[in-house]
Amino acid sequence: MNPDAILRMKRHNPHQNAVLGAMQLCEHAKIPYSILPEQSLTEELLGEYSLLLLPEVYVIEEKTCALLERFVEQGGILISSGQSGLWNRDSTRRSKSSIAHLLGTGKSVIHEEYAANRWSAYLKNTGKTSFHGLLSCTTPPVSEHFIETDCQEDAASLLEFLLPCVACDFDHWVNWWSPPPGQAFHHPALVRRPYGRGTSYYFAFDFFTMASLNSFQYPKELFADLLALSELAPAIRNRTEIPDILRTAYFETEDSYIVHQISMLAKQFHGNSSPVSGGLLEIPEPVTEARVVYPFPMELSAEQENGCSVIRLPDLSLQQIILVKKSLSKRR
Repeated sequence: MNPDAILRMKRHNPHQNAVLGAMQLCEHAKIPYSILPEQSLTEELLGEYSLLLLPEVYVIEEKTCALLERFVEQGGILISSGQSGLWNRDSTRRSKSSIAHLLGTGKSVIHEEYAANRWSAYLKNTGKTSFHGLLSCTTPPVSEHFIETDCQEDAASLLEFLLPCVACDFDHWVNWWSPPPGQAFHHPALVRRPYGRGTSYYFAFDFFTMASLNSFQYPKELFADLLALSELAPAIRNRTEIPDILRTAYFETEDSYIVHQISMLAKQFHGNSSPVSGGLLEIPEPVTEARVVYPFPMELSAEQENGCSVIRLPDLSLQQIILVKKSLSKRR
């Protein structure tokens, strides 16, 4: 999908904001993605993917639940967030998510009493794994509401909530941006559960919506941490040290990958631009040919590193298109 499509999504409802956030996180991580409408889901289709995101998908019905279970059971990675599965089609609330058994969660309560604070809680690392970004040194805030739930016995809480020291209302206020963290809430903010050969992750707040609204920057680092924890090996990936400047889109044919890179320097600096590094392409399979086809033809070489074909890309000023011929089909 062309990353410029992200910019064309207008007048978002809450779920659209979450979908946009998922798209932005995948683009920032420079991994290929596509959007799968619920009506299109089949076991065969899901078998082509290694990672599935549920960005605040409020209604998840029985047929979809069974497909998700099978996907994770066979080795897939599932990342869900917020009120996913907490609503019925008739807009009534469920006591727990329709995929709670898959996520490793229990009964759920939506907390909105801190919404006037602009955010509802703060995240604290439980010490079961390490994180980068703000989570490595402080307790960053989350969205305007959060979900109170518990972990099942075979699930683990990787992050938990801290509450603000006061809930702002007509009787209580503070003369700074938002109240600092208060007492520990001892309910999970991020749950990890092994299921069959796969793993599910659940954010008990609107993680993907936060990413799209760009209120805070840490979702990008947290998403990258989950990809690393999952040992995800996408079919193709653009490694770069400038993910906010370099946009990358991927297209696939039966025997090729087509990679389109765009530098955002001209947009960010109002027309002024200079060459930036195209980074590396990593493909976990042999390739037979790699070359730049636009703006100037150029042959590229692929080296083998840790079982991957690694292609060093040239610098680009505005955009370039790379063609990579593959020798094997691979799960996305």
